[in-house]
Parts: sequence; C-alpha cells; structure tokens
Amino acid sequence: DVTELRRIEAAVRTSEERLRQAVRASAIGIFDHDHRADTIYWSPEQRAIYGFTADEPVDIPRFLSCVHPADLDRIGADVRRAHDPSGDGLFDVEKRIVRRDGAIRWIATRSQTFFEGQGEARRPVRTVGAVLDVTERKHIDEELRRLNEELETRVAERTAELERANRDLESFSYSISHDLRATLRHVVGYIDMFERDLAVPLDDTSKRRLD
Repeated sequence: DVTELRRIEAAVRTSEERLRQAVRASAIGIFDHDHRADTIYWSPEQRAIYGFTADEPVDIPRFLSCVHPADLDRIGADVRRAHDPSGDGLFDVEKRIVRRDGAIRWIATRSQTFFEGQGEARRPVRTVGAVLDVTERKHIDEELRRLNEELETRVAERTAELERANRDLESFSYSISHDLRATLRHVVGYIDMFERDLAVPLDDTSKRRLD
C-alpha cells in the first residue's frame, strides 16, 4: 500500500510549486553551490538578473567577471571570507554588476555557507543564497541623498544670510541709539541753558511743561 507515499509526494510537489511561484512573483534569484562537486545552480530568475542564458555554465570566476571593477576586490574578499572554514559562512552584500548589454545594476545578495568536519578538517560543503535587483531602490536613495544635500546647503546659506542680517540690524540699532542719545543730550543741554537764561523764574505750570 503506497497511498501514504503518494500523498507525501503530492504534498512535496505542491510545496515546491508554491515556492517556485513565490520566487517568480518576487523576482528573487536563487543559487546553490555544491562545493564537493564544484557545481553551481542558478535559478532562471537569477540568470535573468545577470543576463545569462538558460544553459550557460556558471562558476565563481564567471560570476566575479560580472562584478563592477570598483566592487571586485571587496566582493572577492567577501566570497573568500564566506567560504573560510574558520568563519560563520555568512555572505550579505550589495554590489554592482555589469551586464553584457552594458547595463549597470545594483544587486543585493545574501547566502549561507555550510561546513562539515572539525578543526583542520572543516570544509565548506554547500552555499545556498538569494539575490535581488535593488537598482531602483538605489536610484531612489541616491536622489534622496542629493535632495537632502541640497536642502542642507540651502538651510546653511539661509542661516548665514539671517546671521548677517541680524548683525546688520544690531549695528543699525546701535547707530540709531547712539545718534538719538546725542540728539537728546543737545536738547536737554539747550533746555538747561534756556532755564538759566530766563530773566523771570518759571511758575510751577510752565516748569512742569518744560520738564
């Protein structure tokens, strides 16, 4: 009686189909590197992201040949670090690739390398990961950064203008205050002389008005 076996096989096929549909809808590429056999599987989505044909062989040198020259040293070091038996096997980077059509795309890649053995005998056996084209997000981030820089520059310029205006206002206020005090001192001085020169003393009403 293989009824239970057939049920399990059907459930596995359904699960695999759901996974394929989810990967296809999300445009996520998947890769699987068998270190012992030295073979690498790239899903159709990943091949489309990198511009590879369906039957084109893939290996580490061919993968690295797609990496933008400005990112190549960093990514090469990250790959070696992820495959290093003394490490944790994690590979989590964003990089640029140059497709054959000349297009430059930003790719986010996250993978995990698994090891077997202990000590000196520890070796990488499998690396499984996923990639996502994040070019549009990068463009948006760059535009936001540019706009923020422009805004900061304008704010700084406006702040400098306000500081200059404030200094000019303070200088103007000091000048007006100084000139006004000088004028008032002259007025008071002439009033004092006027009082002293009067032949007849002022009555209380006149003095109050003069004050």
